[in-house]
Amino acid sequence: MNGLIARHLLFWRLFFRSWSAYGMLALFLLTVYATGRLGQLERDAISLLYETVGVLFLICYMQWSSKVDFDSKFLELIFTYPQWRWKVLLERFLFGWVLFSLTMCLLSVAYSFQMSLPIWKELLFVMPVYLACTGVVGLGTVLVKHSLGGLLLGLMFWLFFALARGLLGPFSGVILHFTGVRYFAFHHELASSSDTWILYNRLFFLLLALLLGTATIVWFARKER
Repeated sequence: MNGLIARHLLFWRLFFRSWSAYGMLALFLLTVYATGRLGQLERDAISLLYETVGVLFLICYMQWSSKVDFDSKFLELIFTYPQWRWKVLLERFLFGWVLFSLTMCLLSVAYSFQMSLPIWKELLFVMPVYLACTGVVGLGTVLVKHSLGGLLLGLMFWLFFALARGLLGPFSGVILHFTGVRYFAFHHELASSSDTWILYNRLFFLLLALLLGTATIVWFARKER
């Protein structure tokens, strides 16, 4: 446990000494500005924040947390010592999730006060999409053995669901602007019997996350990569 904390503290030092920290700060400030300007309606602003910008934040953080070891080939040195490969992978992505969670919590608190609504409930609603996106980035990273693989595959995932949301029907990743979806996110119950597609939508992303996560860990855990 002490070793894990020490490694995460080292990651924090590396992050804040890199240009990525300034890039994330710029994206954070741009998000605050754009969400207020482009989201003419409250529901559109929240959908933009969580389902579009939030996914982009996650991709960037996941890519940075993996590039420290993958791009420098430091993993080859790490695996000269006997240890579980999947634990090493999860530890790297855990750091990315810590950064992502802090960012989204700060944004959620700010907009909760501004809108006088507990919008963090909608953040929890979008978690299956974030988990699926994590699986996409992880799979791209281990397949290419470079963080750019995860970044490019993650951006393709982001663009696909952002641009094709009207064509995906009940399997779209951008649905918070629907009234029935917001009601479910806040009250944890369906507004009408015709809204059962919301449950299938979240189940789809959870299964996708499970499938991609399992494939990533199995591929990375192979002794001959």
